[in-house]
Amino acid sequence: MRTSLLRSAVLALLLIGPANAFAKTPEQVTEALNALDKFLGADSNAKSWRNHLRTTDLKKQLALGDKADLKTVVAISKIYSAKTPGMELSEFTRVAKRLAAWKRFLSTPKPSSLPNMAIALKKSFKTYMPAEVAKRKKALQESLKKLEAFLSESGAENAKSWLKFLQLDRVKEELAKKSPNRLAMSRSIYRLYRNQDGLEMKQFTDVRTALQTYHNVVYFTALKTPKATFESQVDRLAASLKSYVAKPNTSDAATINSTLGWLQRGQYGDQIVEVLRSHYWRPNLYGQISAAVIKAGVEQEIKDKDQVNEFILGTDIRGSVSTKGRITVNLVPDPKQASMNILFKGKANSTNVGYNGPVTINTTGLTTISATKRIYIRSTGFHSDKAVANCETSTTVNGISASSGLVERIAWRRVDESQENAENIASRRAEIRVQQRVDKRAQELVGDVNSAYQQKVYLPLVRHAALPKISLSTTKSGIHLNLLQARQTQTAAPSAPPAAPNGVDVGLRVHESMVANFSESVIGGWTLTDQLLADLFKDLTGEVPKELQVDLDKDPWSITFDNTHPVSVEFGDKQVTIAVRCRRFVSGGKVVRNPRGAIQVKSTYKIERTKLGANLNRLGDVEVNFLGRKRLTTSQVASKAVLRRKFKKFMKTKIEFTGLKLPGRWKELGKLRLQTLAAKSGWLTLGWNLPESVKNPNVRTARRIKK
Repeated sequence: MRTSLLRSAVLALLLIGPANAFAKTPEQVTEALNALDKFLGADSNAKSWRNHLRTTDLKKQLALGDKADLKTVVAISKIYSAKTPGMELSEFTRVAKRLAAWKRFLSTPKPSSLPNMAIALKKSFKTYMPAEVAKRKKALQESLKKLEAFLSESGAENAKSWLKFLQLDRVKEELAKKSPNRLAMSRSIYRLYRNQDGLEMKQFTDVRTALQTYHNVVYFTALKTPKATFESQVDRLAASLKSYVAKPNTSDAATINSTLGWLQRGQYGDQIVEVLRSHYWRPNLYGQISAAVIKAGVEQEIKDKDQVNEFILGTDIRGSVSTKGRITVNLVPDPKQASMNILFKGKANSTNVGYNGPVTINTTGLTTISATKRIYIRSTGFHSDKAVANCETSTTVNGISASSGLVERIAWRRVDESQENAENIASRRAEIRVQQRVDKRAQELVGDVNSAYQQKVYLPLVRHAALPKISLSTTKSGIHLNLLQARQTQTAAPSAPPAAPNGVDVGLRVHESMVANFSESVIGGWTLTDQLLADLFKDLTGEVPKELQVDLDKDPWSITFDNTHPVSVEFGDKQVTIAVRCRRFVSGGKVVRNPRGAIQVKSTYKIERTKLGANLNRLGDVEVNFLGRKRLTTSQVASKAVLRRKFKKFMKTKIEFTGLKLPGRWKELGKLRLQTLAAKSGWLTLGWNLPESVKNPNVRTARRIKK
């Protein structure tokens, strides 16, 4: 089930400017303030407004960043929140909202206070009482009852099948026991997170939440040394926070995530989570797609032929129509979503014969067509307005034949009298047909992508409780997207991203936390087999590399990922480190485990630019570490050699990148050239450009002539 989600991970990233929800930094306030300055203009009234709003003082504080004076910021924020006439306009309210968010950020305890806050948690230790267990048990029983009632609406057999699949029948058995089996509940929780159609529905997620809460209470109640265990977790958290605050890194982030998760399950540490999120919960992926890329995949020439079959003002009209035109796309500036107009302009030429009693009318028609359809891209997928069309039809009467000269003369007079009305009717009917066709064409353009996004990305992430916070916006030059991939107790980007790559058609800035958090949410605890991996490569690339092809003559293998940072990366100075953490590795019937922790396999690569793109050159050998162990057994030493040999198939000596292939209609563009590549301080910056022949068609034509 999880394989289908992995197959579409790239699509998720491509379909994902900072949102207001992230507006905690002075950069976001500055952006809104600059927009207000532009709106106010430069006259005497604008000067009065700036004096009233203390704009000069605010800019000084913004330049100080995190060292800004809180009292001054609070005073200016009060001015913006006052009900002064005119300040209800969006240009003022946008500054007010972002300023209020920055004020809250400045009033939040500093990162240096986090270790001491962790130690102070020891005073909050509590023992779970039977009443709490009974309360959570009752809540679970009620949610189960509601789910069964919901499932029974579609038949008793359906309800029975669902309960069996989710192993909730076993959970019900455990609820009747004095000491329920937590393993049985864990198996059911695992299934409730599976990528199964329907599990995103409230009836299922309510059971999942209630079951997790009850499981946590049972776990903490069953601890033999609850206080000592609690204090040990607090000490681990404090030590990791101290190290992470000094220098953010993936190792400490993994420990913080796991210990905070443990404490949150015990209903501890809410204040630490809030402070941590204030400082280390920034978006960890930024993307940009130029208008040129959008146009290259959407714009096209249209040539259609169709039959005419109309009945206008008593005349039965038959004929043929040929339509020629062009579909174009314009991006619409929008700070809250990606917005674009799909435009169609063209002409339709028709040759017709009209029959009205004894009269036959031969005509030709010309209809000018203009149609627009607005499309929106949001975190939930593609949405659109109905198409709007404007058509103008002009008709030329080429000849009229009738049973007699008198009838023909009468027919000519009536045609002259009714032609304008008939052309208006034809124009309005043409508009309806064009609207329907444009709606259909737009559905063809985005329908498959939208369906794939919904079924393979959005809903699976909802089922995994791993849906990121996504923000999209549009400028005239491109679509911008930000993504925050982090659960409640996960750290995200601790710093603002590097500058966006300039002059590129597709840009990406990704922080190392995004990879770790996404993998933790999607494949944490998952078992991957050699066959599943081959299938994954087949679906993503269309072929299976030779070294990954399943050979019946070789021993099958499987890996069970660790729940914490199953896959992680580190982006250093022109270096990339890739690490995999697993709980178990099986090959040829031999099982490799680390009872004291996870097994980590990692490799470090040096980035090398090439004419065609870039290479990752491995530094040294593949490393295998049994985390938490200072000495290894003879068996573990032998296992290291086995793991190193297996993982060399994936962590090759050299990994080559020669360009970026986009999916769908963009495949025809060929590979985009790598223009920008930089790794530093936890961030990887990438930028690609369209082939020159796509950006400048004249270049392609000139080359063809030269040959």
